Amino acid sequence: MKSILTVLIWLLSISTNVFASPIKEKLLLIPLDDRPPCLQFPVKLGDIVGVEIITPPKELLGNLHEAGNTDALARWIKRQPIEDLDGLILAADMLAYGGLVASRKYGVKVDTALRRLELIKSIKEKHPHLPVLVQSVIMRLAPTADGTNEAYRVKLAKWASTVDPTEKLALERQLPKAVISDYLDARNRNHQVNRQLIEWANEGLIDYLVLSQDDAKPTGLHVAEKEQVLRLAQRSKLKDKVAIQTGTDEVAMLLLSRLVNQQNHLKPRVSVYYSSETMRYEMMPFEDDPLDETVHKMVTSAGGVVVEQGENPELHWYIYTSRYSEEETKRFIEAIVQAVEKGEKVILSDIDPIGDVQGGAATFSEAMIKSGILPKLYGYASWNTAGNTLGTALPQGFLYHAYRSTTEQEKEAIGNPSSQHWFTIHRMVNDYVYNNTVREALKEAFGMEYTNATVLSSDRLEVAENMAFDTINSSLEDIVHYNFQDRFEVKHLKFELPWNRAFEALIDFELIKLPVKKVDHQ
Repeated sequence: MKSILTVLIWLLSISTNVFASPIKEKLLLIPLDDRPPCLQFPVKLGDIVGVEIITPPKELLGNLHEAGNTDALARWIKRQPIEDLDGLILAADMLAYGGLVASRKYGVKVDTALRRLELIKSIKEKHPHLPVLVQSVIMRLAPTADGTNEAYRVKLAKWASTVDPTEKLALERQLPKAVISDYLDARNRNHQVNRQLIEWANEGLIDYLVLSQDDAKPTGLHVAEKEQVLRLAQRSKLKDKVAIQTGTDEVAMLLLSRLVNQQNHLKPRVSVYYSSETMRYEMMPFEDDPLDETVHKMVTSAGGVVVEQGENPELHWYIYTSRYSEEETKRFIEAIVQAVEKGEKVILSDIDPIGDVQGGAATFSEAMIKSGILPKLYGYASWNTAGNTLGTALPQGFLYHAYRSTTEQEKEAIGNPSSQHWFTIHRMVNDYVYNNTVREALKEAFGMEYTNATVLSSDRLEVAENMAFDTINSSLEDIVHYNFQDRFEVKHLKFELPWNRAFEALIDFELIKLPVKKVDHQ
């Protein structure tokens, strides 16, 4: 009788697994802050695979000038149905300090920060089988440009990156002692927090931890911090649980990809193609790892594996760094178009190797638009640093691959297949049209004193938003025309600069699928 019951239970488990969607999940995300890459992007990526991502009210997350309300945020988390979730993605900097900007100041002492992070422990202890993925930032060299520190901000960053003792002392004498003290106290506090998070990963309280290096250089105070946490992770044999890598704003997207891949028993094999073999081994602007190393680390963090081109890759990742070489650009465009036309699953990243544009390259981006291949791309990005670009395109590719790996019945249950097209179109208008075309126009309109990080007055803010809206609205029409013909219509475009500066933009719209036109054969 016992054996029959066992068989019946086994058969029931098989039938449940067959008919249940492998992707339909509900996750809770505590973002690094409320900027679109940290909040809007991962939520929209979740739509591709039908993952519902629960996020806190935006008013709890603070902004450029105000830290997030950590106490209210903790109360909000405790009210959530944790037992009904499939995973947590948590930014420790939001929970501990109130966000990324707040983490660069010594407004919160280490004891307070660690006490706030005890919430991670309590959740994991109550729900030991719930995947808990955590991001924490290794502090960058420069303070945030917030309009109050322009007298010393650049000089402080240079002091922090300088190795030569004589030069460092000369710079130190030009800086207020209180500024240096606050800066070092913040660095030390963040470093202690990161060490504690590694210990929690070792204890099983965190399933996967990414310590992400914010904007950096090959030299500076951050180097010793990275080396120390790396040794600590190695000593505890946490290679598969702790990642130390370049980048910051994109990490939630990488963790989302990792969680979906793991829970659906996927480990995508990725082959990588570079437009320039020379640039492949160079450090990109604002980073301290060679590009090739950054790529490998991100594939691992996102739940995949890099393979050689002849090892039956599932996805083909094309990385463009040749915007200053006409010959390499032409050759790479041809290679990408041919790969897509052959039916290869292509992910595309367009990186600014100099750091003076930090948006998609004009020639390359226009070629991609006019080629008509955007609907067939698995992932695409071209914004800000190499880490930001890579860490956006790769998760999109992985998540769309997860979606395409389901059955037709499951695809229908998951949700709206247009979400993939929405994200690709959004990348092109945000990453290329806005970050390159619009921001260049704003520089011309506002003068040489203007920078992307300048906090705009109300009248300049209105001018900037109106200029951006008009350009993006027109560009959207071109992108849809060349790539989607009469299949979709864009409605309800929304544009705003949420932090009253041009560095980040909130762009939203609806992508409406149009009915298929009937062909009259008479």
